[in-house]
Amino acid sequence: MLLRPARPGDADEVARLAEMMYRSLGMHLDEEVWERWRTSLRALLEWFGSEGVDNVELHASPDGEPLHRSEGFWEGSTALALRRRSWDPAPTP
Repeated sequence: MLLRPARPGDADEVARLAEMMYRSLGMHLDEEVWERWRTSLRALLEWFGSEGVDNVELHASPDGEPLHRSEGFWEGSTALALRRRSWDPAPTP
């Protein structure tokens, strides 16, 4: 088995795997919506837009960053987002 970072050309397979995950978690969408999502990673973002969602935050690994940037994600123009979560402790300096 060869492991490598995802590339933009992997988008269809990433979408297929994500669909399997969401279906297994009980997400119910029309088959037409699933088909649109399978054929393009952008369909989910378009659905967010149609539902009035105007802010999508994505936490990408450095390896996945090029794929997500190719879909239009960027750092943003607001202040750095800081978090405090007991289950995800800050790295020690």
